[in-house]
Amino acid sequence: MKAALKMKIRFKDKTEGEAAYHALSHELREENRTRTKASVEQETLIIEIEADDVVALRAGINAHLRVLAIFEGLVREGPEE
Repeated sequence: MKAALKMKIRFKDKTEGEAAYHALSHELREENRTRTKASVEQETLIIEIEADDVVALRAGINAHLRVLAIFEGLVREGPEE
């Protein structure tokens, strides 16, 4: 069974959305069971995942959410002084 998901994540501005996109860039690839693409429209990061089955889709979602959680933690902490 094929499975797909489209996530839209809004950031405070386009610069932050683009930074999140670049943080995810190593995850944007075609693998055996999943295909992922992403784009930034204004302040919104759009992630699309297609998978051969729901197990592969879940793994893809989890991988992206982990990266976004790390990104969020870095943004909240801000630069060191």
